[in-house]
Amino acid sequence: MPKRMSREELAEKIVDFCSEWRTAEEIAGFIQRNKRYLSYEVLPKMGNFLELKYPQVKRHPDQKYRSRTIHGKRPET
Repeated sequence: MPKRMSREELAEKIVDFCSEWRTAEEIAGFIQRNKRYLSYEVLPKMGNFLELKYPQVKRHPDQKYRSRTIHGKRPET
C-alpha cells in the first residue's frame, strides 16, 4: 500500500476491508497507518461509511467497525 493516498482512496480501502466487523488495530495494520492516527483523524470522519458495534460508547475498548449498507449497496464516496 502506498504511503501517500488521497482521503477518498483511504476511505474506499477501509470500507472494502470492513465488510465484516474489524477492530481499529486490524484496520490500521491493513492500511499501514498508526492506530492513534486512524482512531482520531480518519475513523471519526467516516461516520457515513462505517457503523460502530457500540455506537453509544465511541471509545469502547472492544469497539469494532463495519461498512454501512443501504438496501444492499454501500453509500457513494
